Amino acid sequence: MTPTAERLLGAWQARPPGQRLRLMAGGGVILLMSAYLVARHAPLPLPPAAPEARVTDPAASAEAWNARAHALGMQEVRVEEALDQRRVLARVRDISVFLAFSEWAAQGGWWARDWELSRQGEEIRVEATFERLP
Repeated sequence: MTPTAERLLGAWQARPPGQRLRLMAGGGVILLMSAYLVARHAPLPLPPAAPEARVTDPAASAEAWNARAHALGMQEVRVEEALDQRRVLARVRDISVFLAFSEWAAQGGWWARDWELSRQGEEIRVEATFERLP
């Protein structure tokens, strides 16, 4: 060991154990804060994110929307297509059917932008406009 290292080791061992513990804890905090500042302010190149894979692609056609609506139990379904919109008119016995249909559409990137629900006897009339978001 070099004389300087021996002198530093002797000074460290001469300190009381409580003070050595506080110095080590303080040094650890300083190292963590320094690492945070470096990570926060240093520009790190990140690889480009991969596009999210869609679970389903309900954008295919009105037939796909009709098929899914009927499979979920929606009745008197009518789907009107536009470029970035789908308007769905149907009757359901329970609102959970419409919620399941909306979740299915959302998995494909279609979000219910506007909807209207009205009770007609035992059924609920649904009129919803879905919009494809980028």
